Amino acid sequence: MENTKPLGFLFSEDRILLPEREERFREKLVELFEKKRREEETFWHYGGKYGDCGLFWGEIPPSSENMAEESMHFVNLRDAATLYGYSCFSLATKITHLRHWQKRTRFCGACGTPTIPLKKEEHARTCPQCGNIFYPQISPAVIVRIEKKGSILLARNARFPATMRSLIAGFVDPGESLEDAVRREIREEVGISVKDITYYDSQPWPFPDSLMVGFTAQWKEGEILVDNDEILEAGWFSPEELPELPRSGSIAYKMIQQWILQNKPS
Repeated sequence: MENTKPLGFLFSEDRILLPEREERFREKLVELFEKKRREEETFWHYGGKYGDCGLFWGEIPPSSENMAEESMHFVNLRDAATLYGYSCFSLATKITHLRHWQKRTRFCGACGTPTIPLKKEEHARTCPQCGNIFYPQISPAVIVRIEKKGSILLARNARFPATMRSLIAGFVDPGESLEDAVRREIREEVGISVKDITYYDSQPWPFPDSLMVGFTAQWKEGEILVDNDEILEAGWFSPEELPELPRSGSIAYKMIQQWILQNKPS
């Protein structure tokens, strides 16, 4: 019965209030929901459902962060990826994504009329004037682990710290398959071609509304030639000479760590 009780997620700009202890994750969010509803009945916005559990979100100004609930703390969602397991992080990513969508679809993009929920149990808003329906935007992006004779291609994105390297990634263009996007991103960013493209795993990544779809691929031909726009440096690395890697919790970290375990010397 506990897993069906509503959960309340409190935001301060882009920071989210989450329990410090993962084992009390749902318990503390249930308590937060009930407390805020007693204080102000109309405080919460309905976000949607996670299984049989209702998700609600509310906002406070940054100046009120020091009034955070006991045993809870405000965290950046990227930090939450390293602090919590899959089920807890999934709850936080879902409500973050839905909040972003709801705040940006308050008015119809065609006629400007305020939108209303289509159905309470459905993630959709509609315009009562012209009938347009708005669903949450999901922006698919591919991320690929490229391998070549016991080495892995790692690149420095222009947004990364100088010492950090990660996998090649990019958004899917209209009209592309996921595999087409893998080939194009690799060709555009590092100038090589690949073969044996294989699905690996996926991860919701609400920054603000991405779905990361992971693939592995084998080098086919070509020499690395970075675009000097999105990618500033790239190279082949062995398990013994790896640079600074992405933080844990991301699909990039998971894919690289699996490759390290498969290729480290016995």
